[in-house]
Amino acid sequence: MRLKVKSWLDYKTEFAELAPQLREAKLELQFGEGAENWSLYGVSDVIQKQFMQLSAQAGKALVDIHLKDHETGSAVEPEIRWFRFLRERSNPSDIKPVVFDSEGIALFEWSNLDAARLSASLCVDLQRISPIPQSPNWLINKYKQDPIGTILKTLCVAVLTLIFLRLSLR
Repeated sequence: MRLKVKSWLDYKTEFAELAPQLREAKLELQFGEGAENWSLYGVSDVIQKQFMQLSAQAGKALVDIHLKDHETGSAVEPEIRWFRFLRERSNPSDIKPVVFDSEGIALFEWSNLDAARLSASLCVDLQRISPIPQSPNWLINKYKQDPIGTILKTLCVAVLTLIFLRLSLR
């Protein structure tokens, strides 16, 4: 069983398919006092969930290409890693502070950001500059998609095999 690792062009296609539904969406960032919260609003829950899941997959892929800088390489949720990447690569004049409160919490939103189109465009650039490594081993690919599940399944198979061997030797 061979699992295909997605390429940046696969991600580009998926982001491009979501683009028409996300045209009016706003991506919002709240941060301060060590907290960082990202929200996408102005779209249906289904579209929001699809975009968040795709952003999480793309954020995981940033680690696969060893993109390790102060923003995208830190140990954060994969979708946050992708949103930071979008923020780094977007036009700074499109990011406007909306509110600062007395506790130092800032609220920013993109005014002209088409998050899905920008994501698709960045995926094309990433494919050219730093493609996602394709592993020929299906177990490695499976592990990259679900490391904990793969480890647990492998351990269960090993334990069951040992039990059956032990029982057959009696």
